[in-house]
Amino acid sequence: MRLQLVLGSFALALGCGPGPTPTLRPSMPPAAVSPERTAKAPAAAPPAATTVRVALTSVTELPCELRLFTLSGKTFGVCGKGMLQADEGGSLQSAPQLAAGLELDAPGIAPPQLVAMAGEWPGSAWAATTVVSGNGNSSRLRLFRWRRDRWTPSGLSVELGGAMSWVVFPWLEDGMVALAPTPFGPTRVLAGTARPARLPALTLARQSPEDRASYPCKHALIAPEAALELSPGDVMVFAGQLCGVPAAPNGGDVQARHLGFERLRAGEKQGELALLPAPSGLPADVFWNVDGAAALSATDALVGASGSGGLSYLARWDGQAWRREAATFATLTGLWARAGTYWATDAFGGAWLWRRDRWLRIDWRTPVTRDAAEGSRNQKVTQLFAPNEQTTWLVQLEERGQEVTSRVYVVQVEP
Repeated sequence: MRLQLVLGSFALALGCGPGPTPTLRPSMPPAAVSPERTAKAPAAAPPAATTVRVALTSVTELPCELRLFTLSGKTFGVCGKGMLQADEGGSLQSAPQLAAGLELDAPGIAPPQLVAMAGEWPGSAWAATTVVSGNGNSSRLRLFRWRRDRWTPSGLSVELGGAMSWVVFPWLEDGMVALAPTPFGPTRVLAGTARPARLPALTLARQSPEDRASYPCKHALIAPEAALELSPGDVMVFAGQLCGVPAAPNGGDVQARHLGFERLRAGEKQGELALLPAPSGLPADVFWNVDGAAALSATDALVGASGSGGLSYLARWDGQAWRREAATFATLTGLWARAGTYWATDAFGGAWLWRRDRWLRIDWRTPVTRDAAEGSRNQKVTQLFAPNEQTTWLVQLEERGQEVTSRVYVVQVEP
């Protein structure tokens, strides 16, 4: 299904025709009432808004799938086999020298892909790439560090097998950590840091002999899906499937699925494993997927998930605990914290903004009008990015056959 950036809405009105107006005949003249004793009826409150207008101003258009990163206040991007950097005016400029060592232009149908950047630029900058390996059914995740004028292999890498769930996140101010599961083995931890800092050990799974024989797990966090940095060195890693969780109902049952997270804090010996508050009355084998997580601060964060059978899930962190919230939208495809609020996109092409304690559907106001005769398109918002404290960019990806286009817009929420 092709998703359009400009969203519409419809309303359905139900009613019946007006009846005859009754004639009032008072039995006695109305009494005189002093003006000072006349009370005005309270005005009816206007209906609550259900949409919010967001204006889009074009920044650039590129023939690639664009991904943006920020290090030390500088904006970097990867566009196909090339690198970009934003200049002082905020324009993205080609910067091929920044790709040195990553082999993004290697020959073949599946060259390495840059998937993450973190750390301090340039003294302690890190990058992560994935590259297809073997017969194409696997890939390898590698970490690089910037040295003088190029990226150099750090020696940290892991074979992902067929795993689709792995995470890379910043660690402290100058490092990067990757968590990747291995089939029927431990969850591998790749930690790249410029200075020694203890990384907590992942919680071990506790399984019965029967469950271990059926599906052995080394760690409880067997399928990390999203990471949320509350502050440097304080990260929550979420999963819709935790293995061998002793405190959970049916925790020793291999058929049980547990929605939760492991919190990793620098300097601690052990990660802190916990479950998210799940809806009551659901069977233990509901399969959950974590669809996104975002934080405005260390005391204000959101996580969204979807469960088998069409379940939608949303929870908010207040600095002490997670609490469930009503999910206005369907399955999330993106969740961001930008410009002092939360933004979300769903699987049906809807886009949402958190304002005044409620979710409002976004009505995009774009200066670009496209002819429907151009054919069907697949358009989706892939990123909301803040190149600086005053600006928010929206990145829209459009796929049309073999053609891929990324469009970048400046976002302005209308009052």
